[in-house]
Amino acid sequence: MEAWVEMISQVGFPVFIAVYVLARLEPTINKLNDTIRFQTIIIAKQSGIDYEQAMIDYGIKGVSK
Repeated sequence: MEAWVEMISQVGFPVFIAVYVLARLEPTINKLNDTIRFQTIIIAKQSGIDYEQAMIDYGIKGVSK
């Protein structure tokens, strides 16, 4: 508890709140990112687009050849 109080006194309350909110929202942001990626794959397959080839063509990381 003392570490939190010292951090607030050194960096200020707004910075502390920003770090706290970011830490709380990170799992939600990651889940949304996964959902968007999944929906992109579904739309690409329904449109007849080779998703992996499109990722390679546009130089987007995360796809292995």
